[in-house]
Amino acid sequence: MEPIIQGMRRELEWPDMFDHFESLARLYKRWWDEKRKRLKLAGELPPPAAKPRAVAVPRPAPAAVRATPPA
Repeated sequence: MEPIIQGMRRELEWPDMFDHFESLARLYKRWWDEKRKRLKLAGELPPPAAKPRAVAVPRPAPAAVRATPPA
């Protein structure tokens, strides 16, 4: 997104456009880094979960077809 924002700032002559979002992004990154350490997600992926096994389920037989239409 940075190249797009830089281009918009240059074209619209608005040098502080989206500054608020950039500061929020920095705050979020700092918050997430601290939270990630507490959750012990320091780059380790959880072990792969077992794949569900396909189970064959018998289908009910189709309903009998009427020979004559209802009156």
